[in-house]
Amino acid sequence: MSTTFKELLTARNKAYNKMKQVNSVVCYLHDALEQAKSTGLQYNIDHARNRYTSYFDEYFYNSCNDYNEVNDSVINHLMCIDSRLSKLLGDS
Repeated sequence: MSTTFKELLTARNKAYNKMKQVNSVVCYLHDALEQAKSTGLQYNIDHARNRYTSYFDEYFYNSCNDYNEVNDSVINHLMCIDSRLSKLLGDS
């Protein structure tokens, strides 16, 4: 079954919103890391750095990849439509 353009746009919007949420958490964890650095306590710094890097590695790249995949699908769908219209109109 073929995916409709509306479904692709909905999927892209969901992926974008997920990416924004992940980015918000990454910003929060970065701020926590900066606060830990200001305390000068190595345990706090290590703990904050581990939280930041593990979340970043696990979620940030995945959400970016998901968004890029869906965005590519939207672009491919539009190119297909453009190709079909060109053929119908005789614009080779």
